[in-house]
This record gives sequence, C-alpha cells and structure tokens, in this order.
Amino acid sequence: SKDEEKEDEKKVEEVELSAEDQALLEGLELAVERLQENDAQVQAMALEHLVKEVRAATSSMTSVPKPLKFLRPHYDTLKNV
Repeated sequence: SKDEEKEDEKKVEEVELSAEDQALLEGLELAVERLQENDAQVQAMALEHLVKEVRAATSSMTSVPKPLKFLRPHYDTLKNV
C-alpha cells in the first residue's frame, strides 16, 4: 500500500544522511547531552548552539527544518532541562 511505501521511504531517508546532515545531527545530539550536565556555562553554550542552528534553519520555511526534525526525539529531554 502507499502508506507502507511512505514508511519505507522515511526509513531510507533516515539511514542515508549526507555528511553535512550527519554532522548537524551529531552536533545537536551533543548539545542535548551537554544541556543535561551540571555546569551552567556548558549548558549555556549548548543552548546557544541549539538556538543558532534552529534560527539558521528557519530563515526560509519551505519544509520542517532539519534541526527541528533531528531534535524531535529529544523533545521531552529538552522540556525537562
């Protein structure tokens, strides 16, 4: 069915990230980890990084910005921090 095809396409897209997208994903995940540390200075730098990436990606809203897409699994973590 078409829904199954779409699911398969999504899985392929997730696996086949460009080097740039992979670097972005890793940077965002690292920032999420840093936000959970006890050092306020580290937290501030991590938050600044997240804000910068999201702002840069949302300058033109044609689709869901990659930083927001990549951060979705970490939403609850970010909310709790």
